[in-house]
Amino acid sequence: MQTVISLVLAILLCELLSVSTLQNNMTTQARNFVEAQAGTNANVVNEWLVEEGNIVHTIRNGIYEHEGYRSDHGLSGSESGEGL
Repeated sequence: MQTVISLVLAILLCELLSVSTLQNNMTTQARNFVEAQAGTNANVVNEWLVEEGNIVHTIRNGIYEHEGYRSDHGLSGSESGEGL
């Protein structure tokens, strides 16, 4: 009878260790997955921001060129439509 109780306790101990190990592995894998997804999302957002920044610079440069064009041709703000 004592052998049966010892075997049952050994089996329960092994099950507890197995469940604990499995839980730790799943937690680690989930954390790694979330970190990888966050890194991917951050890269996507960074690329988008760079593209948007390039668009803003293009628009700004176009406005500066237009402003330079107006001043080169002697147009005042009212003649060029400024303030509308």
